[in-house]
Amino acid sequence: MTIELTTNTLQMCVCLVSAIWMTILAVQSARPVHILMAGFSDTFALGTMYWTTHQLMTTQIPDAFYLAEVSFMAAPLFLLCIEFYSGKQIFDGNFYPVAIPIYVVACGLWIFFTIDGGDGIANAMYMSATAICFAKAVQNLRFGNPYGRSLHLYCICFVLVEWMLWFTECIWSGDTWANPYYWVDNSLTLTIALIIPAVKGAWDYDLP
Repeated sequence: MTIELTTNTLQMCVCLVSAIWMTILAVQSARPVHILMAGFSDTFALGTMYWTTHQLMTTQIPDAFYLAEVSFMAAPLFLLCIEFYSGKQIFDGNFYPVAIPIYVVACGLWIFFTIDGGDGIANAMYMSATAICFAKAVQNLRFGNPYGRSLHLYCICFVLVEWMLWFTECIWSGDTWANPYYWVDNSLTLTIALIIPAVKGAWDYDLP
């Protein structure tokens, strides 16, 4: 088993545990913030599960135009919703909910029209969505409800690790532990697991 397959399998297990925990919590509490975080966990876990099982069954990297890519691109949508609606009352003049449906439409156009070069288009859209999420999370962390600080910190950490993962994947290659990509990938696995303490730390927080 290669290092990449090992790290992906570990990440899949962590994603599934976090997704199941968040889904149960969302069903029990029925609170919007928990439902959105469950949506984020479930879509990211679905993408990771498809990607890893594809590798386990075929020993190949999945193509771009697959369920995994669609799931990964859908995950930031839920974080965007949390960050946009967290700052709605405080930054009413800067609140642009139209950004969310624009992202959804852009994803739909990518799925419909992309044949070749889909990775570049998908990466550009994903980086744009996470950049907006990062900016709103920093804004809400500084001026928002203090009960939601752990969620905003989680969003910031997730985006930073995703950017580092994308950067190391572009620069380094090789299936050895000397490749920084695998260490960043393990950091992403840890970040996914931190969703549980992040949600518990914001237990008294909900969207306006």
